[in-house]
Amino acid sequence: FGAGGKQSPASGREGQAQVVGDPKAPDAKNCIAVGTGLHEGKVGEAVRFDVIIRDMFGDGHQCSPLQVAVRVVRLSPARDEGAVQCTRESSDSDDSGESGDSRGCETCAGTTSCFLGLTEDAGTNQAVSKGTDPAVSRGGAVAGACAFSYTPEAAGMYQISVAVPSAMKGSMVHIQGSPFRAYVEDGSLFLPNMTFSGYVWLFVASLLGAAALSLFFVYVSRQAGRA
Repeated sequence: FGAGGKQSPASGREGQAQVVGDPKAPDAKNCIAVGTGLHEGKVGEAVRFDVIIRDMFGDGHQCSPLQVAVRVVRLSPARDEGAVQCTRESSDSDDSGESGDSRGCETCAGTTSCFLGLTEDAGTNQAVSKGTDPAVSRGGAVAGACAFSYTPEAAGMYQISVAVPSAMKGSMVHIQGSPFRAYVEDGSLFLPNMTFSGYVWLFVASLLGAAALSLFFVYVSRQAGRA
C-alpha cells in the first residue's frame, strides 16, 4: 500500500502475490473480511479476522496467503500510517511445501499481525475457523478462508488494510471495506467485558431513556395543570 492509503506496485509480501489474468483469480470488489478484529479489541489480547477470497463471478476459492496482503497499524497524528515501514518474520515452511513467507508475521510500527492458517470448508468450521462469520458459506465459498490475528499493544484506533492482487492494475487493491478501523480499549476506565459496540448501544439507550423520561414529566405536568 502506498502513502495515504493509496495502492502502490507490489512490494514485500505484496511482491509475492501472483498477479494473473485468470477469471478465477481474486477479485477485490468481491473479496471480503469478517471478524471481531476488524472493529474492536482489547490491549494485550489477540483478536482475529478471516479473509474470504472470491473471483469476478462471486464464487469462493481456497485462500492462499500469497494472495493476501495484510497490514495493521495503530493510528497516530504523529505519523502517516501509509508510510510506515514493516518488517516480516516467517516460518521455514508450511504443510503444503510453499515458501515460509506464506505463514509469517509482519510488524508495522509495533503492531504484529500473523497468518494463522486456513479455515476448514464451509459448514464444517472448527479449530481455526471457530467463530467465523456465516458469510464464509455464502457466495459459493466452499473452501478455506485465510485467518489472521494481531495483538494490540496500546489503546486507540487501528487501521487494518487488506488487499489482493489485481491483474488489471498490476498492483494490490483493497478488498470490500478496506481499510477497516478498529477501536482498541485498555479496560482501565471501562466496565469489565464491555466492548466498544456495547458502549455505543448503552449510549443510544441512555438517550432514548432520557427522551422518554422528559416526555413523561411533560405529560404529568400537563395533567396536573388541568386538575
